[in-house]
Formats: sequence, C-alpha cells, structure tokens
Amino acid sequence: MQNNVGKYSFKLGDKVQHLDEMIEGEVVVIHEKSVVVSDQDGFEHEIAMDKLIFLPDQSEENHLKTSLLSGPVQSKDEENKPKRSTKREKGLPKVPEFDLHLEKMLDHYPNLHKNNALDYQLNYARMQLERAIANKTPRVIFIHGVGEGILKQQLLKLIRQYDQFDPQPASPRKYGAGATLVYIRQR
Repeated sequence: MQNNVGKYSFKLGDKVQHLDEMIEGEVVVIHEKSVVVSDQDGFEHEIAMDKLIFLPDQSEENHLKTSLLSGPVQSKDEENKPKRSTKREKGLPKVPEFDLHLEKMLDHYPNLHKNNALDYQLNYARMQLERAIANKTPRVIFIHGVGEGILKQQLLKLIRQYDQFDPQPASPRKYGAGATLVYIRQR
C-alpha cells in the first residue's frame, strides 16, 4: 500500500525519522494524512506525514558499517576515479568522509525547514562520530561546504561536546574551507 498526499509518498516498510523528536522506525500503517511508525523498541507512533523524512535504506546503512570496519567510505565520484598511489599513501588507511549535504545524504527529502534539515545533518554527524569511536577509527572528515557557515558552526559545537575529538580544518587543497577533519583520541 502506498499513499501520496501532496509531496509525500510513503509505503509500508519505509524507514523514516521524525523531524522534531528522536523517533525513527518503519512505516507499518498508512492513513490519509499520517502514518504509524514502529520504532526499534516495538512502540508505535502516529505521526503526521509532513513531520517525517526518509532514512537511507538498510542496505546503505549496512554498507556504511562494513565500510567503516573494512576501510574508507567513498563517494560516487571517488569510486569512478582511477586509483593512484604514492609512497606517503601506502600503508596509511584512507580517512572516512561523510558529506553532510542533504542531497548527498538522502535520495528524497521534502522541503525541510532549515532547522529540521540542520537537526538531521547533525544527528547524522553524531551517529558517525559514535560509530568512529566504537570502531576505533582514528579520524574522520565531515564535508559541510562553505555556504553561510551555520552547519560548520553547529558541527564544531557538536564535536566540542566530546573531550576526545580534536577538530581541524581538512586539507584546503582538496576541500577548500568546506570540510573539517576530526582526530579521535581513543580511550
């Protein structure tokens, strides 16, 4: 079953996240203007469709977990580039990169209010930082772009909440001023 209300198109089994609350799960019932979402604890929440965004499907999440355990995450552009190796790169693992631009994170996203989009981006960054700690990843790069600088400011604020992270500007030659490298001190 699928329901198209205005710009929202949900179907049973879609993975979704609430924009204002920390609720995410799977669509189990579709009503005219709302859906019922079953969270990971089995609780069901009826949520208005305009308060939900789609999450990447589980295969992407599993790919991300596997990539963090086995090596760096590559963007679509990097996958198509020929591999080149220098003496300096040999033996050093590539640094996982996470692009925080919404169009890179989500296949479909409704017209999100700026604050809701920012919350989603920061939640995603927090999730990647926690995975990096769990997987003992020594450093990660967040690509935030230049823009008005709000995402970068909020990302740095998030990073500084943890005493084991050391944020630095990422390579200006590669990223300009649009990325932050985070060193992770393991405990």
